[in-house]
Amino acid sequence: MIEINLLPGRLGKKRRSSHSEGPKIPKEIIIGLIGGLICLLVIIHLIFLLIIGGTKMNLSGLERQWSQLQPEKQKVDIVKAKLILLS
Repeated sequence: MIEINLLPGRLGKKRRSSHSEGPKIPKEIIIGLIGGLICLLVIIHLIFLLIIGGTKMNLSGLERQWSQLQPEKQKVDIVKAKLILLS
């Protein structure tokens, strides 16, 4: 079949190209989004560092308390062993 198009180019049907073009986003916005994402990741990293530091401080305090209780625990264990032998 023969197609005859008598309309000028600007009034005719617009054909899409074979590949779809995405929305036109300015480079400044893309760079800003990437920079914001990097800043967000750095802030999250710092928050995790603070949490880990606090947990380590808490752990060292508990270990110190445990080491102070060790002599008393040994005394209690000796008394328990004596009670078991007496029973």
